[in-house]
Amino acid sequence: MRDFDSNRIYEILGEEFKNIYIVDCETQQIHAFKETDVLPGFSAHMLYNDAMNQYIDHCVYEKNRDMLRIALSFNSLYTRLENAEHFNIHYQSKTDSEIHFMYTHFGCIKEHDKITQIVIGFANEDLDIRRNNLDMINNVITPSGLRRKVLIVEDNELNREMLKATLEDEYDVLEAVNGEDGLQILSQNYKDISIILLDVVMPVCDGFEFLTRQKSDSLLASVPVIVTTGNNSQEDELKCLGLGAVDFITKPYNTRIVMSRIDSVIKLRESSMTLAAIEKDELTGLYTRQAFYHHARTLTNFMTDEIFNIVVLDVADFKLINGTYGTKKGNEVLIYLANAFKYYSKNGLLTRYEGDQLLALFHSKEKIDVDCIENNLNKIMEEAPIPNIRVKLGIYENVDTSLQIPIMCDRALMAVKSISKDFKQNIAFFTQEMNQKLLAQRQMENDFKDAIKNREFVVYFQPKYDVSSE
Repeated sequence: MRDFDSNRIYEILGEEFKNIYIVDCETQQIHAFKETDVLPGFSAHMLYNDAMNQYIDHCVYEKNRDMLRIALSFNSLYTRLENAEHFNIHYQSKTDSEIHFMYTHFGCIKEHDKITQIVIGFANEDLDIRRNNLDMINNVITPSGLRRKVLIVEDNELNREMLKATLEDEYDVLEAVNGEDGLQILSQNYKDISIILLDVVMPVCDGFEFLTRQKSDSLLASVPVIVTTGNNSQEDELKCLGLGAVDFITKPYNTRIVMSRIDSVIKLRESSMTLAAIEKDELTGLYTRQAFYHHARTLTNFMTDEIFNIVVLDVADFKLINGTYGTKKGNEVLIYLANAFKYYSKNGLLTRYEGDQLLALFHSKEKIDVDCIENNLNKIMEEAPIPNIRVKLGIYENVDTSLQIPIMCDRALMAVKSISKDFKQNIAFFTQEMNQKLLAQRQMENDFKDAIKNREFVVYFQPKYDVSSE
C-alpha cells in the first residue's frame, strides 16, 4: 500500500467525514485513514467486497441493501470512478430502533491515468434528527397538511420570479441560480423535494451537467426533473430525456400548462413510489415475482461483465408440512428458509417465486462449488424449525442473459423438478438435455390437437383370453 497523501484525501473528501478508509486497488484491501467509530466489516486489511457486504448487512436499512450491493461492488465502483472521479451515495441506516440518513462519498487517486486508491468517507446527514417511527420513513405520499417542495434551477431572475409566483400558492419553492447551487440544495433536501424545474442554458453548471451529475447518485436521481427551455431543439430534448428528464416546458410560461405538467409528474412519481413500497412479499420480506423480474433485468443489464447463476430452493411435500404442523408452522419454515437463503446468497437478488419456492439470481466470477452448496444445504435442513425437512436446489449456471428473465427462471425450475421425487439427490443443474426433453414434450402436446382433428390416432384393442379354453 502506498503512503497516504493526507492533503489529497482531504481535498477529495473535506473535513466532515467521521470515518475515512482507503482501498488499495491492486490488492482490494481496506486501510483505515480516519476512524472515529469502528464500522462493522471495515477492520484492517479486510478485502473491500467482504467489508462492504458486512457493513451493509449490519448498518443499512433493509430496503436500501440490494441497491447498495449492486452499486458498490468493487468492479462497479471502479468502473464508475473511471468515468466520474467522485460521487455520493445516499441511504438509510438503522441502529436499534432509530433510522438515520447517511451518505458515503467515493473518490479516487490516480497515477498515470490509472486508479490506484479509492477513498471512502462515511457521514451522517442528520445527526440531530431522530426518526423512531418507521412510517415517517416509508410514507412516500406527502402527509396531509404538509406542502410539497419544488426546486427551481434558473439563472434568469425574471423567469425564476415568474415560476415562483405561479407555484407558491400550492408549493413551497426552493431557488437556485445555477446548476451547482441546485445540486447542493438537492443534496441537502432530496428527501423532501417532489420535483425540479431545470433551465438548460446556465453558467457554472448547465442543465446537461446537472442531469449527468444527478443521475450518478441513485437517490438524487429519484427526484423527477422537468426541463424548462426557450429552445425548441429536438436534439437538446432527446439529450435531456436520455439523461433522465421526464418532461419539457417551453418559455414563455403558460401557467395552466406549468401547473398541469407538475401535478401529473408528481402524481405519477408518488404512485410509482407507493408501488415500490409494496414490492416485497409480506411474509418473507423477499421481492415479489414481478418486482424480481424488474430488478433482475436491471441487474443483468447493469453488470454486463459478471457471470450470473440462478438457484431455486424448493421444499419437498410442503403441503404435508402445513397439514401436519399447521400453516403457522409452515410460515415459520418459509421465513427461516428465506433468512437462510439470504445469508448464503450474499450477492443475490431474492424472490418468493411461488408459495414454497424461493429463487435467487446472483453473480460470481468463480465456478459454483457443489460441495460447499451441499454442506450449506445440509446445515439448513438440520437447523430447520421442524425435523426431517427435505429441501431441493435447482441451479441454472452461467445464465444466458439475452433470454427473458422468466425463461431463465424456468430453467432452474426445470432442474429442481427433475429431482422432485428423488430421495437421494438434493441438487440438480439445468442441462440442454432437459430443455430438449421439455421442448419435445411440448411439441407433442401441441401436435395432439391436429392429430385428433386429422384422425391420426389408431386404437389397438388387446383381446382377453380364458386360460383354460383360450
